[in-house]
Amino acid sequence: QFTAYTIYDPLVAWEMDVADRPGKLVPGLATEWKVDDTDKTKWTFKLRPGVTFHDGTPFNADAVVWNVDKVLKQDAPQFD
Repeated sequence: QFTAYTIYDPLVAWEMDVADRPGKLVPGLATEWKVDDTDKTKWTFKLRPGVTFHDGTPFNADAVVWNVDKVLKQDAPQFD
């Protein structure tokens, strides 16, 4: 879990500078997030502006959906 932490920026990160208690969730590539008041299964994330991938491709909502589908959606072509 923490090996990838030094390689990939997460959407939401763990507070890593505390030793006396479990770390809290802190902003990563998402600067803030909230649960939808009318549908608790939906979350809205505000993404950090100006972020790009190593090849210059912009980091945006489509990139987030692609990566979430890669992990959770078994019928996605990129599922791993």
